Amino acid sequence: MTNRFELNFDGLDKIIQQFEGQDARLRPATEAALKATHAYVTPKLEAAIAPHRRTGRTAGSLRGDAATSWASSWQASIPVGFSIHGGGLASVFLMWGTPRIPRDSRLHAAVFGAATKRAVADIQKKVFTETLGLS
Repeated sequence: MTNRFELNFDGLDKIIQQFEGQDARLRPATEAALKATHAYVTPKLEAAIAPHRRTGRTAGSLRGDAATSWASSWQASIPVGFSIHGGGLASVFLMWGTPRIPRDSRLHAAVFGAATKRAVADIQKKVFTETLGLS
């Protein structure tokens, strides 16, 4: 299942206001923070899907590319997770469960868990502020 992570950490609005109109500085910081997010989440998903390997199709559908999609001059997202069209449909059933099969809490937590969300926010804030020279 392909999800998208966006920049989202405490203090982001203040930083954006401080650098408003300076797209040349914000874009690289945004991209670096999102790529760091992808680099953190993807190995967690790889490890969590490994026990479910039968054909390798679902594991093979894991998004390895960290292509940033821009919605505006500073607002962007990056895909993480499994490509449904690329063979990742099984990940939906594993991640959320079915009436007969309980959800895999490790796989679910790799993207949606509170610890993952906190870690991603910390990573994004650190990379974003370091790239802008604010730390």
